[in-house]
Amino acid sequence: MAKKIDGIKFIKTKEYAYCNIEYFSDELKSIIRAHLSEICHGTGKASTGRIMYSYETTIKEFLNRYEKKTTKIKKGLIGELLTHIIISEMFPEYRVISPYFNLEERSIKKGFDIVLVSKKANYELFVTEVKAGEVHKGKTSDETMNDLIGLAKNDLLSRLSDDNTSLWHNAINGAQSALDRNDDYKDAIIEVLEDMGDKSVVGQVNNRDINVFLTGVLFASFSDRASEVNTKKKLKTIAKEGKFKSVFGLSIQKETFVKVYNFFKDEVK
Repeated sequence: MAKKIDGIKFIKTKEYAYCNIEYFSDELKSIIRAHLSEICHGTGKASTGRIMYSYETTIKEFLNRYEKKTTKIKKGLIGELLTHIIISEMFPEYRVISPYFNLEERSIKKGFDIVLVSKKANYELFVTEVKAGEVHKGKTSDETMNDLIGLAKNDLLSRLSDDNTSLWHNAINGAQSALDRNDDYKDAIIEVLEDMGDKSVVGQVNNRDINVFLTGVLFASFSDRASEVNTKKKLKTIAKEGKFKSVFGLSIQKETFVKVYNFFKDEVK
């Protein structure tokens, strides 16, 4: 049974998860306070106890990255952050091996949005793509959620077909940062990523060998709630296309993206 968090409606199956963040509860705020540094920098850095990776410093760094961005990018940044939080809390069967912060600069991330590994044998990889936005003009929440998940699928298909070695360089660098130096399985995970990088160099990366975690984050009033049935149908359609080794879908709805920003502003006052 999935963990319960006050203010969040969450349904999880083998093929998809359906999440409504109905209000920004004190429990959710406590979770963010406890795990923000680890999410943004990775366990390896967050566990050092350095001031530069503290909760307060991390919030200030987030605000520096966020405040001068366009509204479209701000929605994407909040959407990806919420996805990190939900996966970290509600999917104990996976380990996140990519930090939220872009490692080199304060621009948007150039690699995969989130990289996961299964905690089961063989450290199987799951590549996560997140698309976030408000209701599209002339469309319902269900139609917009379908658009977002479809965009996530198409974006991954495009990048995986480009033999883009930098995707795997970024994933390796992210894993080096995200994993604690004492993790017994760190070397094994890095080797899996390096194997994918080698295949990319010689043009042998096949999207049908990749597990994907397609995520849509919709900022819309719950008076027009994207439905669980719609998410199920959309993911079933994508799975039947056979474009990937496996497909898991995550739909998240929250009324506004501004509350997360306002919470961080209040935290540093």
